Amino acid sequence: MASAMSFIGFSIMFLGSQALRFDLRAELQMERNTIMDVPSAELLNDFFIHRDLKNAEFPMFSDLISRSPERVDAMMKFAAQNDRALRKTSNIFAFTHHKAGTILAHNVLRHAAQLTESPWFEQYQGTHKCFSDHTGIYQNLNIETIANLNAQCHDFRAFHIIRESVALTASAYLYHKWSVDTIPGTGPQILKKAKSLQDKLTIEAKANSQVTLPEMVACHEALKDDPRVLTVRMEDFHERFDETVRSIFVHLYGRDFKHLEQLVSAASADDVSRWSPSKLAQTNHIAKDSERDQVLSTLREMIHQHVPATSILPEFDEKMSYTETSN
Repeated sequence: MASAMSFIGFSIMFLGSQALRFDLRAELQMERNTIMDVPSAELLNDFFIHRDLKNAEFPMFSDLISRSPERVDAMMKFAAQNDRALRKTSNIFAFTHHKAGTILAHNVLRHAAQLTESPWFEQYQGTHKCFSDHTGIYQNLNIETIANLNAQCHDFRAFHIIRESVALTASAYLYHKWSVDTIPGTGPQILKKAKSLQDKLTIEAKANSQVTLPEMVACHEALKDDPRVLTVRMEDFHERFDETVRSIFVHLYGRDFKHLEQLVSAASADDVSRWSPSKLAQTNHIAKDSERDQVLSTLREMIHQHVPATSILPEFDEKMSYTETSN
């Protein structure tokens, strides 16, 4: 427990240096130069940018330490053993799941691959190996692929996108109405047989509860305490696009990465909140606000009414540390 207490003391200082990221109180701010003299500052940053603490006030941080001192000890041991490997690597990956930021992650990281002149790869469904000395994306990530990466290229750095269950199910339904890029249990041919919107969403909720969401939760459990991996909520891009993208690149390449601001600027092209109405109308991947709002409100009403197919959705959110349903 002594190591946990000393870690708390350091972490108060370190979290202060990250006030812009976490919105911590002003009195916790410290000079960055002081922090960077401490060994493994980059690694400690990696630990704290996990979802438990993002945009949290200090009491939540203290609560995490008191609840999980073993996570502190594990992090410190990992940092001592892997400090050099984690600071710089040529294995740069994005981890995504169906209807959880795949196109966005692909575009954001592809820019980085081009600027760093790194070979690019893309992997879709199935179990895959490590592509050493590459930059790329593992779509539909699964536990088996994570095991391969741990065994074959332990020095990788990555970001993993998760998404709140209702938003994911709504997005999946709106996509699966017309696209054959689907998952078992749903798709255009299946959905068109259902008469009401509630019947269609029952089909969609069942499919996602059996395929995408369990896979996402399993991967989140495997990666959430891994200092090599930054967990990012899809909602973060909606609320703070530039800040979220910047945090990803800082995690992957470090604060002193010479292309940092160039990459953040380039990524803004994928911020749909900046798109013109004409550009929005040209893509099938972005539903109309009115249709999306109707689907979201119907799903939430189904949960409120304890419709069996949707009642399980909040359980996935709880396992991914979502404390409330996104609006």
